[in-house]
Amino acid sequence: MREEMRRVIGEVREKEELLKALLEEYNKLPRSVQRAGYTRRIMEIVKNIEKQKVDIDKVRGGAVGWAVDGA
Repeated sequence: MREEMRRVIGEVREKEELLKALLEEYNKLPRSVQRAGYTRRIMEIVKNIEKQKVDIDKVRGGAVGWAVDGA
């Protein structure tokens, strides 16, 4: 369970770093470039990060409950 939690947290951190990099790249692009594709991709990444945060909270909640029950 803890290993899964560490893995998910690592994935979230990677996605957050990717989001930062994409946002920086997006801000550097000339405004004449079609933004729809970039914006859609950024929004997909944000949604994935939000879903992963929910999953992490579920794992954390299950781990806490498990530790309390086991004590």
